[in-house]
Amino acid sequence: MPIEIQKTELISSDDRGEIVGIVRLNTPEIRSVLKISMKPDSPPRGNHWHKKDTHWVYVAKGRMKYSEADPENPNKVESVIMEPGDLVESKPGRIHAMQVEGGEEVIFWAITTEPRDQKNYEEDTVRVNIV
Repeated sequence: MPIEIQKTELISSDDRGEIVGIVRLNTPEIRSVLKISMKPDSPPRGNHWHKKDTHWVYVAKGRMKYSEADPENPNKVESVIMEPGDLVESKPGRIHAMQVEGGEEVIFWAITTEPRDQKNYEEDTVRVNIV
């Protein structure tokens, strides 16, 4: 399944600044919004999949490689390069991983449908290295 990068939508702009739509949904409940950073030359984040959680990954700063694979075929990895303003949906049952691309710190936001307290997160997460 190809990874789809979604572009954010400029909703309005005036002399005060801009309003940009990042995630606009009709159904799933948002349970947490996380700001995550990755330093240059740091190990990848992710390398896991979730049983129930859908989350959206929004890049605010830097460039990162976002990779996905099916747990049934973890050696067939698809990757895209994400830049500020890019968004991908990470669905349940898809292994995903994020890596810094280039020498600049990456800041991204994870917007999740499941709680991200440590207990719930661990119960919903299956670790599998793809990168």
